[in-house]
Order: sequence, then C-alpha cells, then structure tokens
Amino acid sequence: MTPLVDSAAARALDNEASSWCLDTLALVEAAGRGAGGAFLARYPDFFTGRKIRVAAVSGTGNNGADSLVALRFFILKGLVSQELCAALLTRAPKEGSPQALAAGALKAMGVALHVGNKGVLESMACQGPLLIIDGIAGTGLEGPLRESALDLALCINSVKQHAAPGSLVVSIDIPSGSGDRAASSWPVVEAGATLAVEPLKTALYTPAMRKKAGTIIPVTGIFPQALVARHTRATLWTWDEARSLIGEAEPDGYKYSRGLVEIWAGSDGLAGAARIAGRGAAAAGAGLVRIMADPSIYPILASGEGGLMVVPADGSIDPGKDPRFTSDVILAGPGWGQAAGREALLERVLEAASRGVPVLLDADALTLARSRRFEGPVLISPHPGELEKFSGIPREETLSRPGELLPQLSRDTGAVIIYKSHVMWIAAPDGRLAVVDGMVPVLAAGGSGDLLSGLAAGFAARKAAKQGAAGQTAEQAGAAKNVSTLGAAEERAFDWFPCAIAAASLLIETGKTAQQTLGFAGPLELASIAGRLAFGAHAPEEICR
Repeated sequence: MTPLVDSAAARALDNEASSWCLDTLALVEAAGRGAGGAFLARYPDFFTGRKIRVAAVSGTGNNGADSLVALRFFILKGLVSQELCAALLTRAPKEGSPQALAAGALKAMGVALHVGNKGVLESMACQGPLLIIDGIAGTGLEGPLRESALDLALCINSVKQHAAPGSLVVSIDIPSGSGDRAASSWPVVEAGATLAVEPLKTALYTPAMRKKAGTIIPVTGIFPQALVARHTRATLWTWDEARSLIGEAEPDGYKYSRGLVEIWAGSDGLAGAARIAGRGAAAAGAGLVRIMADPSIYPILASGEGGLMVVPADGSIDPGKDPRFTSDVILAGPGWGQAAGREALLERVLEAASRGVPVLLDADALTLARSRRFEGPVLISPHPGELEKFSGIPREETLSRPGELLPQLSRDTGAVIIYKSHVMWIAAPDGRLAVVDGMVPVLAAGGSGDLLSGLAAGFAARKAAKQGAAGQTAEQAGAAKNVSTLGAAEERAFDWFPCAIAAASLLIETGKTAQQTLGFAGPLELASIAGRLAFGAHAPEEICR
C-alpha cells in the first residue's frame, strides 16, 4: 500500500522536514530531478528522433520551482537544447525563493524567461511537438485559480486541443487548480500525466478530479518513509497488495469452513442482480451461497443457478432448520426494489447485524435504510446517487471531497463505506481511509456494483467462518451456530475494512484483465475472471491500518 496525504498533512510534513535537516532547496532539487527521471522512465523514447520544445509554467509555490528544475534536468541530460525551451512565470519571483533560484539558473543557461505571457506558449505550440510542464499551483490552493495563473492554465488547456501530434502536458504533483476541496466547476489543467511527488496526494484520486491527472507517475525518494508515515491520512491499494489481506484457501477445507453467504436480492425484471451478486460471492471463495428469491423470480434463478442454492423467500422452505445452513454473512439489496414487505425484511437483516452477523447493504436496501445509525458490523456500498439518497449529501460534494465527507459519514452511521465510482474510496468508523484507483471503462456497465457486493460478501464469509471456528473443528463450529436463516447469534467482532479493500481491488484488477483479454464483457464473464484472480490470493492475515 502507498501512503496518501491531504493538503493539511502535506503542509505539516513540509514544516516538520526542517527538523529532519531537510532543506527546502534540497527538497525542491530532489523533487524536480526526480520528476524528470520518473518522466524518462515512463516515456523513455519521448525525446528520441524529433525536435521537442519544452515550456515550464511556474507558479510561486515549491511545485513551480520543481517544474523549473525538471526543465533544467532535461537540458542537462542533453535531451533538449535551451534555445527550444522557455520558462513562463505567473509573476516575478520573490528574491531568494526556490522559484527565483531555479529561474536564475535557467536564465544563466540561456533559457528565455517570461512573466505571464501566454502568447509565448501559443507560439511554441505552433512550431511542433511541445512538452508543457505544469507547475502553476499545488496543494496549498484555497480557491479557484485567478489572474495570471488562471490565464496560463486556460491557455494550457486550449493549446492542448490543437498542439502537434506527440505533444504532452505533464503536471507536477497535482494538476494546477485541483485540490482537496476543488469543485468540478473549478478551472483545472487537464494533464496527460502527473508527476506525483511523494507522498502522493489524496487530491489526485477524488472522483471529480481524477481524470484531470491523466497517468499518475509516482516520484519517489524525496522524503524518509518514517517521516511520511507520521503524516499519512489514507492508503492507496492495488490488487497485488490487497491480496495479502485474504487468507489462503486451505487444501483441507470444505464448504462450511469457507462460510455461507445469504443474499436477499432480485425482483421482477431484476433477477440478474441476484445472480451476479451470487456469482461474485462464489468467485471470492465463499463455501456456500444461498439466494433468497421472491417467488416470482424463484423459477428463473433456480433453473439457471445449479451451483448456488436458491430458496423461495415465501417461508415454504426454511433452511434455518438445518444448522449447517446458518449464514456467516448477509447481503441485501441488489435489484431488490422497494415493494411492500422489504422494510420488514430489512429489519430482520439489521437485527442480525446487531447480534454480530456481518451485513452488507447495497442498492435498494440502502434507500430503505437512509439516515440510520447501524449497530454491529455493517458495510454499505453506494454509488454517488445512492449515497445522496442515503445521506442527503449532494453527489457533487462527495465526488469532490470524499476524503473529508466519507470518514465523517462512516463515524455517524457506524458503517464501513465502499464509495463506488471510477475511483473507489473505503472509509471506516475509526478513521481508516483507503483508495483503490480505477479508471477502467469495462466496469462502467450494469452489474459491476452487484459483482462488487458479492465479492465483498464472499471474502467476509471466509473470514467470518474462520473467525467463528477458531479453536473448534469445522463440524463443531457448524453445530454451535444458532438455527436462524438470518445468521448466527453469537457475538463476533468483525472488521469489514480489509474485506472491502480486497473486493474493490479485485474488481478493478478484474476489469483491467478483461480489457486486455475480452474487451467489453458482461458481469458474469467478469465473475469468472475474478474467481481465477481470487484463487491465487494467499498470504498471512494482516491488520489493515
């Protein structure tokens, strides 16, 4: 996992750096050179075989100085001649500042310096391929760009539209104009790539701004990791890292040792949601999956799901009479609708949560549960529209400020939250916060959210079954369970947070794999890919904090 910091933590880190004898000028030099090196590692042939012009557009902050150092790095490496370069400053630099020193070095080398002259950028764009290094504003920005900074940012976006083939805009740290509280309406530089100076900033991954950053290229080796750890506010996860949160599928295990997922989902016209969620739970490795289906869709699901248990939810069959079929995890909501009787069923589900049974609420169950505070281990998995209905917070705000709003909502409701978008955010009531980067077009289709819920429930079932069976044989654990179709009554301290991270990471990795092998794919095809990936995940359990 990779540490993330918000703007306040970034300022605190910079302030504390001096006590570690880390001089500001040394840090600027390291960041600028590191950015240049990271760019070449990602685009090794960018300067090869053609005449490239390079313009560094610098504001008064440290990332502005970083952009000037990066330009000097390219010149000193012999990749571009100074005659083809320019430095555009938003205003005259303060004497002795890092920006002034970096600009002075470029001037001494013969690079033309300009203050607020966007015409220079437009002229360079007309002369051939152009690399623009955006360092106008960083994480300290409190409001929208203004004056010359705004003019230059808008000019960069305009130039990008008609620049010669092979041109590129790269931002230093974050695209100028973005930040922790940046609204989607704010003017922001639209970068093709962002050279993200460590520690990476949470602002890069807000759903409202993620697309503006383009390809995120980490620039490492700037700060000691012990110093970064003191200011970490969130963690960024990939599947390669999150798979360590999933225990190995034991070779001597059997269906009850991997847990039973009970799913209340589907309604007329939406039977597929129940099927997809069930396949997701199976793909995550749950030992048994039982779908509680409305009588109207029971024949549809029962005839097509030979690998899953399908029970009519009319009371005619009571799997709770058999202690083997007591649920380890309950998932409610995908395609459920809000027909009469749903609220009563939801109350039964939440009563089970209050007794310690892990419960996941998605889709229609979330709408029915709006404005509640939950008791027991509950995970909710809303997309922006569902979260707005559930919490009353406008979607524009959560898309722009997830790092601020989701932890507070998690504390207020007592639930772990997976916020579903093209970037996944996971928040826990105790303040833990995780991010899973996405930007996977294959997943922008109906059924992806149902699959995610199933994956999370499947991972949770495995964990809950193992947790409940600690110190017992599988047979003893099964016999000790309460006889109830809505879960075991014994108190179990259960943590949804690592299961949520693993499920979100697996879904994103599944989408990436599908794009490479299948192109656009349906959710059941994605479930098969997820199953193959999940089976390969094993490592000792870790505490995720």
